[in-house]
Amino acid sequence: MLLPVAALAIVAIPTLHLRLGLPDDSTASTASTQRKAYDQLSAGFGAGFNGPLIVVVQAATGQAATAATQARNIIAGLHDVVTVTAPTPNKTGDTAILSVIPKSGPSSTDTKTLVHAIRAQQNAFTSTTGGATLAVTGTAALNIDVAEKTGGALLPYLAVIVGLAFILLMLVFRSILVPIKATVGFLLSVAATFGAVVAVFQWGWLAHLLGVDSTGPIVSFIPIFLIGILFGLAMDYELFLVTRVREEYAHGAGPNDAVISGVKHGARVITAAALIMTSVFAGFILADDAIVKALGFALAFGVLVDAFLVRMTIVPAVLSLLGKAAWALPRWLDKALPSLDIEGEELARQTRLAPTANKTSDTTGKTSSPRPDQQTRRGTGKPAGAPANPPGRPHRDAPAPAGKVTARPRPPGRRCRDRRPRRRSGRRAPGRCGRAGSRGHRGRRSRWRPPVTSGRGRAGPDVPGGLHNLRSPGRSPRSGGSWRSPRAAVPQQG
Repeated sequence: MLLPVAALAIVAIPTLHLRLGLPDDSTASTASTQRKAYDQLSAGFGAGFNGPLIVVVQAATGQAATAATQARNIIAGLHDVVTVTAPTPNKTGDTAILSVIPKSGPSSTDTKTLVHAIRAQQNAFTSTTGGATLAVTGTAALNIDVAEKTGGALLPYLAVIVGLAFILLMLVFRSILVPIKATVGFLLSVAATFGAVVAVFQWGWLAHLLGVDSTGPIVSFIPIFLIGILFGLAMDYELFLVTRVREEYAHGAGPNDAVISGVKHGARVITAAALIMTSVFAGFILADDAIVKALGFALAFGVLVDAFLVRMTIVPAVLSLLGKAAWALPRWLDKALPSLDIEGEELARQTRLAPTANKTSDTTGKTSSPRPDQQTRRGTGKPAGAPANPPGRPHRDAPAPAGKVTARPRPPGRRCRDRRPRRRSGRRAPGRCGRAGSRGHRGRRSRWRPPVTSGRGRAGPDVPGGLHNLRSPGRSPRSGGSWRSPRAAVPQQG
């Protein structure tokens, strides 16, 4: 884990020297006419001729020319100024303009310093001229202002994204350390990506390998696009991996086993997705436009770093080191946070507990009674419209005919497990359940014989020595009598 973190930290060092700006003709392709014209003007009149500064002086009516002359003298004494043109007032004499030609080009840091130096003279100039003001504009000054505004909005923009991601991940995973780990990993990916972009497109490292003709400030809107797109992909990879780890841990797996199983199932998905997106973004590097080339390189590099170094190397190592603490959440915070039930565990629990007797549920969630052809008589398993019993077979709950003996009921769910040797007559001896075996010799079903109310053998409880071998009322034979073995002789009456 320490090696990937150290590598990302080293790559992110050039981010400290990030400069933003808008593109000009100096960053165009060397084969384009814009670049050729820029190079010729720079060679003939200096680099600053391609980006002159316009100074506007406003004063009382008729005093603009005098105030503009004082402004010209002040600006001419500043550093990096080649020349300042004579003031040109308007007809009313309350406004005048000056053109300032710097030594450096429009995207140079010296030009940026000059713009700030001119604006810094505002208070002194106003006090000496009795209320006159000056302002700096022009293409170069406009690019500098836009870059500064964009750079100033990067940190708040990044803070909003990271903050919302932290809250959302905390709701999903019910943890504090897992969202912290995810957001810190994203910041590492963004910092390393910015460092690589600065090294290639601003410093010129390995520029010839990527076909970069010239270097300069990074286009000011590239970081905005980079943070937004890379954040979405990074959180996708985070959910692919950590969701499976969380699921394994919630089902009873240990912390290390959950991490191993999660990486085993999620690594292939992350690898395929990262390679697809890297291939798409790397195709933009082949473009001639410097902006498209820089944006494609930044996104391709960021996806590779985040997927393979952060999500599949650093994240599993951190989860394994944290163990059970990775999924800890204070009780008070757990009660305060809403339950999103991302995996549908609550729905599954309610489905298991929901009553299903005599009710069916359709896909719309409405409950309805079963159709008539689906209704069954309770305890019989037969359709409601079917006859209770076939012809000739009495109902099991019907009273026994007169003169017949009913056996005592058997406890529900109890079966006779007696396996005593058979008698010569082919019948089993009475078992523990108080009745003889229900099957005859060699397991054949006994044939039906009429009941015997007296005599030897199959007598009722009123005859001494009788056996209670009749079935219970719940399992009565077809004709209401008892089962006898095929080899058992029918005893004679009297």
